Amino acid sequence: MRKLAARSPLPRRGRLRALIGLLVAVAVLAIGAQAASGERASATTPPTSIKPSTLSLAGIPQHNETLGSSRAPVKMLYFGDPQCPICLSFHKRILPALVQKYVRTGKLQIQWHGFAIIGPASVTGARFIAAAGRQDHLWDVLDDIMANQGPENSGWLSAPLIEQIGTSIEGFDVRAAMAAASSSVIKQELAAEKQQAKNLDVIGVPAIFYGRRGGPLKFLDANAFSDPPADFERPINRLLRSTGS
Repeated sequence: MRKLAARSPLPRRGRLRALIGLLVAVAVLAIGAQAASGERASATTPPTSIKPSTLSLAGIPQHNETLGSSRAPVKMLYFGDPQCPICLSFHKRILPALVQKYVRTGKLQIQWHGFAIIGPASVTGARFIAAAGRQDHLWDVLDDIMANQGPENSGWLSAPLIEQIGTSIEGFDVRAAMAAASSSVIKQELAAEKQQAKNLDVIGVPAIFYGRRGGPLKFLDANAFSDPPADFERPINRLLRSTGS
C-alpha cells in the first residue's frame, strides 16, 4: 500500500507565522466574498423606500388602462416599456403638464399600452401594470414604477420592488395583482396590444398617438420635439378648437 511521505515538522516560530498567514488569507477571502455578495444584491434589491411619484392623479377617473373621462373629446394612446429611459423622460417632462391641463379638466383621455421590448423584466413589469388595471390602479402603479426606474436590465424591476410599490397604494390588492399578472388573460391582453402596435407600425417607445374620441389616431413623435410639453399641447389645442371644446 502506497503511503504519503511524512512531512518534517516546522519550527515553532514558523508554525506561528504560517498560522497568522492563514488567518489573514481567510479574512481577505471573507471580505471579498461579502463585497461580491453586496454587489450582486445591489443589482436586484429594491431601495428601502420608494421614490415619490411624478403625476398627481388624485380625483382623476381611472378605468383599466385609461386615465381621464370617457367623454373627453381628445384621446391619446401611449405605448411604453417600464424600463425605457426615453419613456421616463416623457413621463417626467411632458405627462405632468398634460394631466394637469387636459386630463384633469376632462379634455383628454390617455390610454397606456405595454410594449415590452427591452428585456424580460420589461415583460414582468408590463404584466403587473396591466394587472393593476383590473383594479383601476394601472396609472398609480405605472407612475410609481417609472419614478423608481433604474438602468436597463440591471435587475431593479424586481418582485420585491413591485410588491413594495403595490402595498404603498391605498385600496390596491397587490397579491391579487401579482397572481393576475401571470394569468392567460393578461398575457392575451398584452399580446393584443402588441398586435395593435404592429398595426400602427410602432417600432420603438414611447410611441404616442392622438385624435378625436372615436376617430382615427395620428402619430406624435415624442423624440422630435425641442420644446416639450408645448409641442404636445399645440396639436391637442388644435383638436380641441375643431371640436368646439
